[in-house]
Amino acid sequence: MKGYEVFRVDRHHAGMPSDERFADELEKRGILIVTIEDALVLAAVRKYISWLNNGPSEPIASLNYVKPVIAEIQQQPWPAEYREHLREKLIQYVKLWQRTGKEGGNQSMGWREIVDPGPF
Repeated sequence: MKGYEVFRVDRHHAGMPSDERFADELEKRGILIVTIEDALVLAAVRKYISWLNNGPSEPIASLNYVKPVIAEIQQQPWPAEYREHLREKLIQYVKLWQRTGKEGGNQSMGWREIVDPGPF
């Protein structure tokens, strides 16, 4: 997801065999691309909420990170309007994060505002 600090893709992680295997697995299982996109957005929202609340977690560096999120979405599908709501929240959290001027996962952020993610 270009432009979002929450996803870290560099030459050390790009094309990792585990990600390629997982992508193949998703394709074989017939997982819709919209489900994968939803999982990436939800994972990003959760990551930004963690950072905004001074969480020390690192950026998402592997597609395997969203594996449980995909399962969660499959178990409890969303209403169509929730997809747009979640994307709007992601944009909101990205803007909040950018205002901090910090990089992902840095515990010395100094940001004290607690972000309420609303119902998920």
